[in-house]
Amino acid sequence: MKTTIKQQKDGSYLVVIAGRIDGDTAEDLTRQLTCLQGQVKWLTLDIEGLEHIGAAGIRAFLKIRKVIDDNGGTVLLTTPNGAVRTIFDIFKFDNLFNYITPEPNAQLSAEVAA
Repeated sequence: MKTTIKQQKDGSYLVVIAGRIDGDTAEDLTRQLTCLQGQVKWLTLDIEGLEHIGAAGIRAFLKIRKVIDDNGGTVLLTTPNGAVRTIFDIFKFDNLFNYITPEPNAQLSAEVAA
């Protein structure tokens, strides 16, 4: 899994997640993103490059959402692709998260890599 985190000019955060989220990487993702609690009102997770998500990854997304929500923030997800979309549909993530479609020419690159 590769994550990149960038604070936007409006104070929101963009997190680009690529690769696989499984038992080995989910805890790291949770730690990286829950440390933003209290600092962020809008957290956008760009998951278009996410190829696989296991049960631990699902738990990580739910924990991140709860922590950010409990601090008055909102978590947005870019629309997932392929198998990840199927998993998210099974878990009814569309009822839990707001999906957004990034603009075709949007700058989704980030400066801080983790």
